[in-house]
Amino acid sequence: MASLAATQLSSGSRCRAPAFAAAGARRPGRAAAVVRAAASGEAAPTLDRRQAMLGLAAAFVAANAAPSAQAEGDVEIFYGLATPPTSYGGYGGVSNSRKDDAKYIFEHPAGWKSETINKRDKGTQGVDCRIYNPKQKLQQVFVIVLGRAGEDNRSFRLTNVDSTLSGFAGADYDMLDALNDVVLRVDEQREVDGQLYYDVEFASPDVHYLSSITVNEGKVYAMFVKSPAKMFEADEAALRAIRASYRTGGASMGTQRPWYEAVELSPEQHTKVEALQASVADAVAEHAPHRAFCTHGTYIRYLRARSWNVAKAAKMLRETLRWRVEYGPQALDWERTKAEGARGKLHVLDHPDNDGRPVVLMRPRLEAVYSGDSDERVKWLVYTLEQAARLADASAPDGKMTWLIDFVGYNSKNSPPLKVSLQVLHILQNHYPERLGCAVCYKPPLLFNVVWKAVGPFVDPHTRDKLVFLSPKSPPEALAKHFDPQHIDDSLGGHIPIEQLFDYEGYGERMKAMDAQAAAVLAAAQAEADAAEAAAAEAAKARRPSDSAAELDAEFERHVVDI
Repeated sequence: MASLAATQLSSGSRCRAPAFAAAGARRPGRAAAVVRAAASGEAAPTLDRRQAMLGLAAAFVAANAAPSAQAEGDVEIFYGLATPPTSYGGYGGVSNSRKDDAKYIFEHPAGWKSETINKRDKGTQGVDCRIYNPKQKLQQVFVIVLGRAGEDNRSFRLTNVDSTLSGFAGADYDMLDALNDVVLRVDEQREVDGQLYYDVEFASPDVHYLSSITVNEGKVYAMFVKSPAKMFEADEAALRAIRASYRTGGASMGTQRPWYEAVELSPEQHTKVEALQASVADAVAEHAPHRAFCTHGTYIRYLRARSWNVAKAAKMLRETLRWRVEYGPQALDWERTKAEGARGKLHVLDHPDNDGRPVVLMRPRLEAVYSGDSDERVKWLVYTLEQAARLADASAPDGKMTWLIDFVGYNSKNSPPLKVSLQVLHILQNHYPERLGCAVCYKPPLLFNVVWKAVGPFVDPHTRDKLVFLSPKSPPEALAKHFDPQHIDDSLGGHIPIEQLFDYEGYGERMKAMDAQAAAVLAAAQAEADAAEAAAAEAAKARRPSDSAAELDAEFERHVVDI
């Protein structure tokens, strides 16, 4: 990780300006609308990644009649890794070839330099990167990341911005003075793609700061753009554009296409995908959420699950669509299911496995602490599957997820009834086909063999091949083959204290952000369905004869009869 953090930003990520405007000038009206929404606290319209990065910057620059010379150069994109506190001594960024690993991203004027992060700044202050203007080193941008691996700020609350800013002041010796001797303070909120950012501008007579604070995937991300007050006015457009381009998003921050857009299919397979899509078109049209669910990747997964037999895949997919209407997995969210997630018995880890797949961690021993019924437990599992599936589609190389099942402490008291196990297996196999990339069973007890003998025959052979069993005699390297030790807890052979791996409040924030993104997708699908229905109604109306024409036809028919 330390060597990865030391990787410098590639020059291949430049784009021509002036003042960030060239790439974002295609739709200035749309970008300006986002800026207005940000200033008013309203939700911004959905933009693609490039527009979100460059369109906002263009709008900020367009609002200034005379941009400074500093804003007239090229632009470089910085991809931040949000590395753990032990990875000091690097630059914090990631090269263009590894940008899919980025946890946050922003633009800065070309020629700005990366500063090496020392042990104090990284280990005690959480500084992840610092980029500065070589002509004036006090003009800089730095990002603080507070995670759960020894650098947790547990008192952090977005509702207490003053306290939060004071907590960050240790990372910059001028910040505390600026907060105590403030002559300007502007607090705003903006929402981009379901992510809420708290933008705070504050200045003293000597230093001017533009900050943006957010919480993503259970971590606090705070950007600070700093400039000597005497230079701020001249370079204001470029400095504001830096903050406007700042985004966080975990695994989805890279420019990687969804796996199903990159997959190579034969001409015959393409034909079968089109045939399956046509075969279930009527069912998809009946329910708006089906439009969001039935992506190109969905058709590929169901065809693969049925050995590319279109008829069998169509039957399977129709059953899933019927189940999604009846069970409503798309309607499950954090607020409806959070009671079952309180102890971390089943959750999606912050980081993917070594193959880039999202990881679902399951600890059956925690099942016994709950008094909830089986239905609620199954709903929590389905909700977790939905979230992991969204991450898999967005960032995994094959649209699949990995399960890490920690069987330590598993016994008959926390073993689910056979009926529930079969229900879960039915859901997994029939409604989430081709989603399991690997299931690592860590230290399964002898009791598991009994359960496995009962349930195993019902498991598809292709699924059984994806199971990996690690015994107490397995070396630590066996687990490290699948996971980075920096991302798993010490009870499994990782480096994170087990009590710090799962933060209920932080996980809830992460899930709510994903819920908002999913809701936006469903809303778009509903709008598309409404538009299609309206268009069909208009077309039918155009084909229907007018009342007067109908009356004339009826009169004509009466005359014919009389004759």
